[in-house]
Amino acid sequence: MAEECPSVQAPFQKISKIVCIGAGLVGVTTSAVIALRNPDVVVTVVDVDGQRIADWKSPMLPIYEPGLGDVVAITRDACLDDCLDARGSGGQSGCANNRTHPALLPTMPPCRRRPNLFFSTDIQQAISEAELILLCVNTPAKRDPSIRQSLSMCGNGLDLGPIEEAVRQIGSYATRDQIVVEKSTVPCGTSRVITHEASDIFSTPLGLSSSPASHSSNGRPAWILSNPEFLAEGSAVSDVLNPHRVLIGSRPTPGGTAAAASLAHLYASWVPSDRIMHMDVESCEMAKLAANGLLAQRVSSINALSAICERTGADIEQVAYACGLDARIGPKMLQSGPGFGGPCLAKDTLQLASLAEHVGLSDVASYWQAVVDLNEGHKQRFAQRIVAALHHDVAGKTVAMLGFAYKKNTGDAREAPAIDVVWHLVTQKATIAIYDPATAAWPIWQALEREREPAELDTMREQVRICGSAADACDGAHAVVLMTEWDEFGNRSGGSKSDGLRGREDGVEDGDGQDQLMSKRLDWARIASSMVEPRMVLDGRNILDRVKLRGLGLTVEAIGKGRLEAPLKEGENGRLGILD
Repeated sequence: MAEECPSVQAPFQKISKIVCIGAGLVGVTTSAVIALRNPDVVVTVVDVDGQRIADWKSPMLPIYEPGLGDVVAITRDACLDDCLDARGSGGQSGCANNRTHPALLPTMPPCRRRPNLFFSTDIQQAISEAELILLCVNTPAKRDPSIRQSLSMCGNGLDLGPIEEAVRQIGSYATRDQIVVEKSTVPCGTSRVITHEASDIFSTPLGLSSSPASHSSNGRPAWILSNPEFLAEGSAVSDVLNPHRVLIGSRPTPGGTAAAASLAHLYASWVPSDRIMHMDVESCEMAKLAANGLLAQRVSSINALSAICERTGADIEQVAYACGLDARIGPKMLQSGPGFGGPCLAKDTLQLASLAEHVGLSDVASYWQAVVDLNEGHKQRFAQRIVAALHHDVAGKTVAMLGFAYKKNTGDAREAPAIDVVWHLVTQKATIAIYDPATAAWPIWQALEREREPAELDTMREQVRICGSAADACDGAHAVVLMTEWDEFGNRSGGSKSDGLRGREDGVEDGDGQDQLMSKRLDWARIASSMVEPRMVLDGRNILDRVKLRGLGLTVEAIGKGRLEAPLKEGENGRLGILD
C-alpha cells in the first residue's frame, strides 16, 4: 500500500549549500539550473575524475548540449553580459560548443551576479559543507560477459557500485544534518537496498527508521529522498527549466516531510507548484523506470508497424499521422526510425523485466524483454535492408553514414543504432564513411570498439573512417544512409505531418531561426553529383523529400516506405518506382 504523501506546506529548512556527486549530463545540468534560478545557493559539482572536472572548468565543455554553455557561463563565470551579447549577435557564449537555447532566453536574469556554480575533486570538503547532496552518479547496466553485444541483465540489472561508494563517502565525511537526494535512475527499492548493504556505514537505515532521523556513522542525521530526473539529451536544459513534472519521494515521518519541503522550495523558484508532486519513495523510483519503459514500448511499436508498411506498400508517416489523431493515442513519439538507442531506454526497460522476474512475474518480464528484443531486431532489419538495396553485395562498396549519435542535438554515441549498422556492414566487407556534426571521433571509436575482440577491431578500423564533413563522407559513395535526424541533413521545405510525431524526449522542439537552418543544410545536388552508381539514399529517419532527391537522379528508400527509383536514363527500359 502506498504511504501517505507529505504535505507541500510542511515546515522546511532553507538550503544554502548543495553538493552534486557526479559530473555527468544529469548532474551538471540539474546543478547549473538550480544555481541559475537560486542565485543565493552555492552549488558544487564533484567527481573522482579529475580530467572531467578540469573540462567543466574550461571554456569548451565536455558534453554537447544546446543551451548548457550559457547556463554554465552565467552560474560558473557570472559572464551574463557575454551571453547576452552572444544572443544579440546570433553568436555563442564562451562555452563555444553549446549555443544559446531558445528555451533559456526568457529565463536569463536581468543583472550581473556572483558565481555560485563550482566544480571540484575535493569530495570530502564539499560533502562536509553541504546541507543537501544530489546523487547523480552513473548506474550502468550489468552485462552478461558470455554474450557479446548483449544488453541482457543479470542480478538486479544495474551496477549500483557507484551509488554505494557515494553513500559511503557521505557517511564518512558528513559533519551536519543533511538531505540526500537520489537522482540517478535506480531500481525500485534501491533506497532500502543501499542502506542494508551499507549498514556498516550508517548506524540506522537512512530514512527508513521510525525515529525522526537516520544517522551517519559520525552520528549526524541524514534524510533520503527520491527525485528522479526526466531530462532528455538534446533538450536537457529546456526539460529542467520547463519540466512536465517534478517528483519528490520521501518517507512519511516529520523529518522526511520537512526534507521533501526543503527540496520543493528550491524547485519552487522556477517550477509552478502544481507540477511539484510528492509521493512515497518506491513510487518515485518506479515512475522513472515506468516512463522510460513506456517510451521504449511506443518506439518499438511504431517501428514494428513500419516493417509491415515496407512489406505492404503502406506509408508509415501517413499511418502514424492518422493514428496520432486519435486522442487516446496522441501524436508524440510516433516517428519511426532505425531503433532507439542511448544510455537509458533499453537499460531501464530491461530493468523492468528484471524486476518483474525478481517478484515472480515471468509473463510480465517476457513482455518488457520483448520490447527490447523488437528494437534489436529492428536495427538488424534496417542494416540488412542497406545490403539488399545495393543488390545484396556491399563488398568493396562505400556507404556514407550521415549521423552517428542516437538522436539529434546530442553527441552521445552510447548504444546508438549506428553501431549495429556499422558492424553489419563491416561483416559484409563494405567501407563505411561516417560524419556526425556533434559527435567527436573518439566517442564513435569507443562505441564501436566496446566488447569486441582485437582481431575484429583491426578489421573494423581498416573499413571505417570518420570524416570532417558530409561532403567528404559522401564523395565516391555508392549509398548514403541517414542515421541521425540532424536538421542540416533534411531537404524538406516547411513542415510535414511527421513533424508533430516527435516528442520532447526525441529532441529539442524546433523554434525560430529557419533561415539560419536552411543556410546550414546539405547541398544535396552536390552530394548527388559526387556519388557513384547505384547512387542510393536510405533515409532512416524520414526527414528527406524523396521526390526532390529522385529529381537529382537518386534512388531513395525510407524507413516504413517502399522504394522510389531514380528516373530512367535515355535508352533504358524498366519500370519506375513508387511515387509519393
